[in-house]
Amino acid sequence: MAAKAKSRQYPTAFKLKAIKRAEEGEGVLPVARKLGISRKLLHDWIKAWKAHGPAGLNRKRGPKPGPRELKPLKAELSALAQASARIAELERLVGRQQLDIDFFRKALRALERPAAQGKSASASSTYYRHLAGRSGEASDCELRDLIQRICLKHRFYGYRRVTATLRRQGMVVNAKKVQRLMREDNLLAQRKAPFLKPPADRPSAFLIVPNLVRGLVPSAPDQIWVADITYVHLARAFAYLAVILDAFSRKAVGWAFENTLDASLAVAALETAIDARKPQPGSLIHHSDRGCNTPPSPIANDWPTATSPSA
Repeated sequence: MAAKAKSRQYPTAFKLKAIKRAEEGEGVLPVARKLGISRKLLHDWIKAWKAHGPAGLNRKRGPKPGPRELKPLKAELSALAQASARIAELERLVGRQQLDIDFFRKALRALERPAAQGKSASASSTYYRHLAGRSGEASDCELRDLIQRICLKHRFYGYRRVTATLRRQGMVVNAKKVQRLMREDNLLAQRKAPFLKPPADRPSAFLIVPNLVRGLVPSAPDQIWVADITYVHLARAFAYLAVILDAFSRKAVGWAFENTLDASLAVAALETAIDARKPQPGSLIHHSDRGCNTPPSPIANDWPTATSPSA
């Protein structure tokens, strides 16, 4: 019976029906038992059907290849194995090179942005590390801006205290450089010196006049002018603006803009205001602070104004 079943020829429709039932979920073994065929035969049908379609179900099995036919196959398999090994070796080399590239990239980033020294990196220290990579001119400009802000907030700070404040903010800066920049910007610390009456025989370089605007309320334009100087932070440098405002109308009657901070800046602003408004002699008070930029009294007396420094 076994020999007859083994040599039996099945039609293509029968084979397709068996394959369909096995593929739809009944399983290979149950279908083989119901149809009275071996499980291996049904597996062969499924394999042939998947490889060649319905035409593969009627293909006759040829004789097994002999030793001569196996030699080319073995050679091809050997060449394929060698190629696979070479491909694997190349992949390992590429992986090592990629690791080297990643390492050098990280090293370059570490050199460009050095890690902050200390336990934690604050926002200010990160900002100053960014400044360190910039050009010297831009870095000096940013440093001067910070010094100006500190001096505006603390009027009695000298270069030593300003340097200490910058270092507390996380910036590494030399005290001599801070002193040089403060001297260039004329940021002199105000000192509360005791009042000393000058000797009668010693002439004063500047005429000290009282504060003439104390308690006065202007009732018309060109009665009181108020003068002041501020700095302007440009992209790569500092400039200084001297402005004269009319105390009654709050209008800017004169101004001057220079890159140096000396008395000529205040003089130019006052000349511009007088040329534009032409006040009557003796009818105007020019009020300003006692900075080093205020015109001295001999020059101020040449204009039709009364100089009034603030206390």
